[in-house]
Amino acid sequence: MLNEQEIDSLRSSDIDLTNFNYAIDPSDDSALDEALATIAEHHPNERVWLECLP
Repeated sequence: MLNEQEIDSLRSSDIDLTNFNYAIDPSDDSALDEALATIAEHHPNERVWLECLP
């Protein structure tokens, strides 16, 4: 997980970054679909990286 300083640094380097500041249950298909739809809306045709804690 990136901290606010790391996020700001990436954004100031012209990287278009979206940071979800809430947990998404990886076993909840509906929640994942909604999150992916939001990402697609703001970042069409971009690669999605997903990190989760065990």
